[in-house]
This record gives sequence, structure tokens and C-alpha cells, in this order.
Amino acid sequence: MSESSSQDDEQLEKKNARMERRRSRDSVCEPEFLQELSNRDVKAGDTVYFTIKTTGIPFPDVTWYKHGELLKEDSRVKFIKDSHTGDYSLLINKVTVEDQGEYRCVASNMGGSVACQAKLSVEGKEVNEYGSL
Repeated sequence: MSESSSQDDEQLEKKNARMERRRSRDSVCEPEFLQELSNRDVKAGDTVYFTIKTTGIPFPDVTWYKHGELLKEDSRVKFIKDSHTGDYSLLINKVTVEDQGEYRCVASNMGGSVACQAKLSVEGKEVNEYGSL
């Protein structure tokens, strides 16, 4: 293989890589909400869902926050997603007064990010540290 042919191949590879980046950039659509979070009022002990519907190319990653801190799944808190429909939910089982507050959802992809928020109000009796009212 000649040096000229090798340089031609290298230039062709660079051109193809630029075209691929341009093509992927052209197919990026920033996320948007088709349904945003709404405020919820529940009683202590209930189950609550916060649900959003989002779209974007590529499909956005969704993260959930409470009072600005990233939420993690545990025995009561679950993240539910249906990538086919764009429906994402935050499920909280056996809601307590401590769950009350502002919840935020952020959908992000290479095109950008969008956020929405809602408040959870919990009606219930607080239990003191000794387990009595």
C-alpha cells in the first residue's frame, strides 16, 4: 500500500467520522415534557405516584430529587419507567410526614435537559420518638 493511499484512507475515515457526528447531532431532539408533575395531597400510610411523560431523541434519562437531593430507590421508594410510552413514575409506598416536601424531576439527553416540580403534602399524625402520639 502506498503512502498516498494510506493518507487517502485516513482522510476518508476522518470525513466519515465527521459525517457520523453531524448525522447523530442532527437526530438529537432535546427532551420535553408531555405531562408534568402535579401537586399531591395524601394521608400518611397511603401510596403516592408522581408521574411524567417525556419525549426526546435519544430518549432522556430521568432523575428524581427531593428538596434538591438525588433520590435513591429503597424498600418504599421505586422508580418506574416505560421507555416505549415515555411514562416515568416515582412511587412512594406507606407515605410518612417526613416524605412531605418538594419533588423535582429532570429529563436529560445530549440535546439538553428540562425539569418540573411538585409538592407532596401529607396529612397525618406524627409519632414521637417513643412510638406514641
